[in-house]
Amino acid sequence: MAAPTLHEPARETPVYGTYDVIVAGGGPTGVCAALAAARSGKRTLLVEFAGCLGGMITTGLHQHVCIYSSAQHTGARIIGGVPWDITERILARGGSRRGAGMVDFEIETTKLVLEEMMAEAGVALLYHTLAVGAVVEGGAVRGIFMESKSGRQAALAGCVVDCTADADVAARAGAPFRQGRDEDGLVQPVTLMFRVGGIDVDKVNAVKKREGWKMAETIGRAIAAGDLEPFHTMMSGLWWCPGRPDQLGVNYTNLTGIDPTRAEDITRATVETRRQAFQTVEAFRKHLDGWQNAYLIDTAPYIGTRESRRIEGEETLTIDMVRQCRKSDRGIAKGAFYVDVHGPTGSAQAAYGEQQLPRGDHYDIPYGCLVPKRVDGLLVAGRCISADHEALGSMRVMYQCMATGEAAGVAASMSLDTGRSPRDLDVVALRAELKRRGALVDTVVADS
Repeated sequence: MAAPTLHEPARETPVYGTYDVIVAGGGPTGVCAALAAARSGKRTLLVEFAGCLGGMITTGLHQHVCIYSSAQHTGARIIGGVPWDITERILARGGSRRGAGMVDFEIETTKLVLEEMMAEAGVALLYHTLAVGAVVEGGAVRGIFMESKSGRQAALAGCVVDCTADADVAARAGAPFRQGRDEDGLVQPVTLMFRVGGIDVDKVNAVKKREGWKMAETIGRAIAAGDLEPFHTMMSGLWWCPGRPDQLGVNYTNLTGIDPTRAEDITRATVETRRQAFQTVEAFRKHLDGWQNAYLIDTAPYIGTRESRRIEGEETLTIDMVRQCRKSDRGIAKGAFYVDVHGPTGSAQAAYGEQQLPRGDHYDIPYGCLVPKRVDGLLVAGRCISADHEALGSMRVMYQCMATGEAAGVAASMSLDTGRSPRDLDVVALRAELKRRGALVDTVVADS
């Protein structure tokens, strides 16, 4: 039976402001898009529903950011430009840790540095505000509708960049999209990250060295003893920063059967995975050496989503392109993470097996993956770009999302400068401009 509806009276919506570029979403992707557009001299508004920037790094407590290196963490760096500028700025403040192809960011430092960079670039920042719709005229997006404590407002722009991770603006503008795997629409599971203190990190690392990073032996022992429900059978990540020497970030909770575009599903998932986090802390006190004095610091304000909507773009990143490390003369970013598809059902992480890419290689992400079909005036960046279900398992990680964000911000600026729609942009010129700014679109550099 169809849900009941109400008719809202027509009303005048106040315009908050008019900009050259609006970026919806202030996560890792959105901050790169906003900086790229503002550094091009464009009046840029960044709209974020949380009270800080950084998205999954900060409000998601997923401080482990990868992969900036070529496949299997060899000595070549494939990420430059704005994402690397952010990385160097945060590392210079201390407390974070750089490893092979990854960085563990100190969360509070990340919030501060990102706000400093926005101020330096002249980005207009609007927190506690959710992009809820698209202003569409003649088939082109001309702005967004927003909801906040100020009520419903609109903001107008020459170009909009959707960095919401769920393609919220694109979907509401009428852009076609897919969600989940083709056969049933199921998406990868969600995870609520959490942080623990009182850890003897050396002892925990000794366990990881003995068992491997998945720590399946320890987890299996806890499950067999009845101290841990089998919602996940392996560890997805433990992260440490020198600025917080007795603390670990934990990527372990796991829940399938969730539609991340439905508020009721995200609510149910948050409640259940928080329960899992508490249970995990208690179980590991019994079964993980170095965890005996652990205490729960916090669970993430926002749950981690691996997959939701993916736009149908002018080009699509496919699993064959990823596996074959295919290069493209339309490439605007590089990826090299292994194909990490967490099972949409059950508790296994590697739904299709662990598919490592050829050592030292990478693939290109074509520009058309950022350009939605049927809608002009809009670019999409981050994990909601045009990619198939399996390819997303590789490109969804944060450095790759950040690189697409920078490309979208530069493309939005060039679209305004040339008077051409994003889909008609000269990709040769776009790649040249990205290269001029330090993005590694056609080369790699030694990882010093």
